[in-house]
Formats: sequence, structure tokens, C-alpha cells
Amino acid sequence: MAKAAWSTVTPASGSAGTTPVQVGGSVHTGRASRPTSPVFKIGTAASATLTGTQEAAGNIFQLAQNLAVTKEGGTALPFEGISNAQKLNVVVAGTGFTFNGLQISIDDGATWTAKLANNINFEGDPGVTAAYKFRILISATANPTTATRSGTITITPTPGAALPVRTITQAAGDAAVSISPTSITIPADGTAQTVNVTANADWTVE
Repeated sequence: MAKAAWSTVTPASGSAGTTPVQVGGSVHTGRASRPTSPVFKIGTAASATLTGTQEAAGNIFQLAQNLAVTKEGGTALPFEGISNAQKLNVVVAGTGFTFNGLQISIDDGATWTAKLANNINFEGDPGVTAAYKFRILISATANPTTATRSGTITITPTPGAALPVRTITQAAGDAAVSISPTSITIPADGTAQTVNVTANADWTVE
């Protein structure tokens, strides 16, 4: 046994007599406790081993506030957060918005896993030892209306309860109007002909 890399001992040496020593460590973000066993030695003549345990961090969750989407939409729009959960269950709601997978990173975003399915145990359960970054991939179709539209993201971790709902807001789309047919002939007697007008906003005729 030996002192864990995350553990600190200050001072790390001393003289004959009684010396108060502070034993601590770095901030722990894992769901499980972790051990350290500093060994205090006088050369090879004598030693004493301290059994230390750092408490588990409990459940850790940090979420981005909301997700803003352009009018054009996209297929892998990232919504990010931090967690140490074993798995995440994601529900994306709202017209035009769908869940398109999630990824996690255990090196602070330097690398990411391949796209993962929803609500499955993460391989190796990295949250036991430390919190990880995650990003939920959202697909959004182009907004066909001239008004902003919104959806929601709800995440339920295991272990843990449902987290605060986050909002997806998509910018308004462009105005569009079309007619069919685009050309008509009006009889000499003035009988009206039918033209179908398709629009995504109120329209007038000039």
C-alpha cells in the first residue's frame, strides 16, 4: 500500500518528536469513496501505515442553461453537461426536435466516445471514480414558420432523480408563399378561376 496520487501529506518529512501532519487530497467527483495509505518510514528500520478514505462525492450534475437553434436546424446540435451517473435517460420533446444520441468524455472534452444509445449503462462506469462531460445530440428540422418554436430536454440520471427541464428555442423561419396554378385564363364573361394560396403567415393581394 502507498499514498494515492490524489492524496496530499504536509509536511512530507520531519524530525524526532511529535509532528502534526495534515493529510488531505484533491476534490473528489466520483460516486464511490477512494482509499489512500500513506506510509511513514524511518528508512528501512521502521514504518507506520495510515489507512485513509476520501468520501464519495454523491451525485454530480451540471447542465447548460438552454439550447438555441438556428432557423435552418441541424442533425447533431450539442447540449452539454457534467455528471457522474451510471447512465442518462434523455427525453426530447417538441415539434421538429428529436434525440440523436449522446457522447461522454473522461478527459475534459479532449476526446469523445462514439455516439451512444439512450438510457444504457456507460462502459466501465467512469462516474464511479470521477465526473465526466457529456453532450446530448439534438436533431432539429428547419423551422417552416415565421414564429420561433420551442421544445424541451429532460434528463433522468441513474442513480438520481429527473433534472430541471431545459428549453430548446429555434429561430423563426423565413416567410414563404406559393400559388397553384401559377398561370390562369379568365373567360371573357369574367367567371372566377380557383387559385390555391399556400403561406406560412397572413397574406394580402395588391
